[in-house]
Amino acid sequence: MSNIITIKNYKKITMTPGDIKLYVFNCVALAISITNIEVAMKLILLSVSILYTIMKIVDLKNNKSKKNEEL
Repeated sequence: MSNIITIKNYKKITMTPGDIKLYVFNCVALAISITNIEVAMKLILLSVSILYTIMKIVDLKNNKSKKNEEL
């Protein structure tokens, strides 16, 4: 008897372009999460949200004053 095991219906594993894109995306996400860019992204998001809130408050105030002038 032989100790060699044969595999029937062996299928060669090939990578599709979709698989490669997925691996690249996962590697980039892992690299970003390991580096300090996450802190910078949080600061940018906080700054943008504060700026948006200030702009919205000013816009609402201007619209309210225009409505009062029309009355």
